[in-house]
Amino acid sequence: MVSSALERLTPAGDGPVLAVNLSPSSVKDAEFLEWLRGRLEEAPERARRLVLEAPEYGVMSDPATTERFLDGLATTAAGFGLDHFGVGAVPFG
Repeated sequence: MVSSALERLTPAGDGPVLAVNLSPSSVKDAEFLEWLRGRLEEAPERARRLVLEAPEYGVMSDPATTERFLDGLATTAAGFGLDHFGVGAVPFG
């Protein structure tokens, strides 16, 4: 899905932003993170218009792994967001 999204984004100018939902297991998968970082770094102009989302319930169940994932994305231009934020009644702090 990430590859398809990157292919659909035009490399130049201002265009639409696409959001791709990731499963909690993808966020926890170190091999997927390495693959993802490679794809995003290959196409920074496209990655700039890509937002990756993961469900709050999945990322809050393992904060250390989520932090590793976000640190891994820090070198890319892609954004990150929480899907279904506030639904699981996880404390805001």
